[in-house]
Amino acid sequence: MRRLLYQHLLAQPAGATPDELAGLVFTQPGPDAAFAHHLVRLLLEPDARFHFDEATGRWTVRDHVLLARPLDEVEFVVVDLETTGGSPGASGVTEIGAVRVRGGRLLDTFATLVNPGHAIPPFVTALTGITNEMVAAAPPIAEALPCFLAFAGEAVLVAHN
Repeated sequence: MRRLLYQHLLAQPAGATPDELAGLVFTQPGPDAAFAHHLVRLLLEPDARFHFDEATGRWTVRDHVLLARPLDEVEFVVVDLETTGGSPGASGVTEIGAVRVRGGRLLDTFATLVNPGHAIPPFVTALTGITNEMVAAAPPIAEALPCFLAFAGEAVLVAHN
């Protein structure tokens, strides 16, 4: 049922009322609209993909809510990784750097070296300036990544290959 409602709301950027959604879930209209609204709320409220706007009385897909926000109100975390090579399977992360920005203003920064668990190739050291000695005492990715994720929080991530 959630999949059906999700697909329906994806096609409805303005959202849908509880009555509309109840009509999709229940084959026959019931005598108690409040009960149907309650069931729709029980179905959608625990799922983070859905959002109910009390002001409009409409359910939407959270993606549409986020896309409707003015960009100067959205926090972005711009992240850059340095790695031991270009292949995801064989390479390890050597550094995570990030900045938090809102409205064109720098709010915070995050930087940590990461021990990749294996030697950094000489061409990568020449490219990034990061040496095996620099990462020897750095945390492994299993420790560094949760710290970065806590920094990023609910912000929109901006990254590139």
